Amino acid sequence: MIRASSQAPTASTFPKRQHCPQEYSDGTRRPDRRSQPPSSHGREQTAPYDPDLHQQFEDRTAEFIAASQKWLDLPEITEEAHAQALTDQIDGLRKLFKKVDEARTEAKAPHLAAGKAVDDAFGPIKKRLEVCANELKKKFEPWMVAQRQKAEAEERARRKEADRQRREAEEAVRKAQAENNLAAKFEAEEKAKAAAEAEKLAKQRIDTNAKSATGSGRTIALRTVHEVEIVNINLLFMHYRDRPEVAELLHRLALADVRAKDVDHRKIPGIVINKKSRSQLDGKASEIPARQTD
Repeated sequence: MIRASSQAPTASTFPKRQHCPQEYSDGTRRPDRRSQPPSSHGREQTAPYDPDLHQQFEDRTAEFIAASQKWLDLPEITEEAHAQALTDQIDGLRKLFKKVDEARTEAKAPHLAAGKAVDDAFGPIKKRLEVCANELKKKFEPWMVAQRQKAEAEERARRKEADRQRREAEEAVRKAQAENNLAAKFEAEEKAKAAAEAEKLAKQRIDTNAKSATGSGRTIALRTVHEVEIVNINLLFMHYRDRPEVAELLHRLALADVRAKDVDHRKIPGIVINKKSRSQLDGKASEIPARQTD
C-alpha cells in the first residue's frame, strides 16, 4: 500500500535556498554571480544560474518522479487515504514546478535586462537608419518605374523587330527555293542568321537595376509584389477546405465559442460537442476521461 507520508512528498520539505554572505570578511562586497551574465573574458565560464540550487531541484524532482512512478504502478485508487495522498503528491508537484519556474525567471532576469539594455541602446540608431533608407527609396522609385517602363517599351520593339526579320527570312527562303537561285539562297541564309540574332536579343531582359557608383554597394531593383483581395470567400473556402490548417482554424474558432459564456453553441452547425470531466487542483485542471454510468 502506498502511504502518503512516504509516497507523497510535498514542496514544504524542499530545502530553502541558501544565500552566500553579501560581504567578505574584510568588509568588501561579494559579487552576486547569479545576477551577472557570463563573462566572455578568461578561460573559465561560470553557469548563468546558481548550480547548487539547480542541483537541488534536480534531486528533488528525481524524488517526486520516483514517488509518482509508484502511484502510476498502482492499478487504481480504491481508498480515501489513497485519494488524499495522491492529492498531496500532485499538489507537491505543482508547488515544486512553481519554485523551479520562479528560480528560472530570477536567473534569467539579469540576462533579459542586459539584452533589453543593448536593444535600447542600438535600436534607435537602427530605426533612424531604416527610416532614412526608406525615405530615399521613395525618392528613388519614380525614376526606377520610368526606367522600367522605358525598358519594357524597348523590349516590345525588339520582339516586334525580331518577328519582322523572322517573317522576312522565311519569305526569302521560300522564294529562293522556288526560283532555285543560289544567290537568293545565300541571301536567305544571311537573313535567317540575322533573324536568329534578333530573336536572341528579344528574349534578353533589359537590366534597369540601379548600380553602385563606386562598385562597392549593392544594386537596387524594382520588385513586383503580389497582393490578394478576397472577392468570394465561399469559393475560396471550397478551394482550401481540404487543407489541415483550415480544419485547425475552424476547430479553434468553434472551441472558443463553445467555451464562451455569451455564445449559443447550439447555433454552430457541423460540430458535435464532447463533454469531459476534469479534476481541479488550485484552480488548474488536469484532464481525466469521464466514466460512463448506466
